Amino acid sequence: KWWDFNGSSVSADDYINFLAKDESFQSHTYYAVENTLLNQGQEDAADQVHVAMHKRNEARRKLARREKSRLNPVRWWRALMSWSKQFLLGTVSGYGTNVLRPSTIIIFWWLISGYVFSYAGNIVPSEEGLAATHTTMRADTHPDNDDWNLGDGLWVAIRYHLPIVAFGSLDEWEPSNDGLLVIPNPANNRAPLLPLPFSPESYAFTVVALHYILLPMAVFAASRKIIRRREVG
Repeated sequence: KWWDFNGSSVSADDYINFLAKDESFQSHTYYAVENTLLNQGQEDAADQVHVAMHKRNEARRKLARREKSRLNPVRWWRALMSWSKQFLLGTVSGYGTNVLRPSTIIIFWWLISGYVFSYAGNIVPSEEGLAATHTTMRADTHPDNDDWNLGDGLWVAIRYHLPIVAFGSLDEWEPSNDGLLVIPNPANNRAPLLPLPFSPESYAFTVVALHYILLPMAVFAASRKIIRRREVG
């Protein structure tokens, strides 16, 4: 039995292989092993057992769906949704065990968005900006190329990558809802390199929608680690 193992000399793979031999999948057994490893201070090993449990459970469900999904579009759709869930929870967050992965995606994506929004042609005045200027500025006016830079683009982007936080900086400018999103030329940020078939505003809204998924995943993984460490401590 798994509790007869000597925890100081047994690796996570040994536990996982032993549990895999049990043909009747029991999630509570995996949780018991995970908690035992946590109590021994082996957090990485406990995470590996946690991930193995979810992977095995998902493999069981996938096999059951495959047997039922012959020529059934509804079940194909459910399979696609299940795959999406598996990708987000498993690949991106490691079933709540990996904080670094979703956090890295968020930061790297923010840098890309900042670079995209550093191209003045992707930016126009917001309603607040037009109301505050009291000038002849029009809704299709772009920032001055000499004044607009990567830092400005990053400040515009952060409002969409952290949608749960209100940022007042540069709220007089926003992504354009007209024209195509342009990727600027790295050699000359004022020159367009590649237009994409959607507007800067559509891109920004897509960023917001996906970050309402990514941010909770990162927060959940971090909270899970903190709570577990307190429980063990």
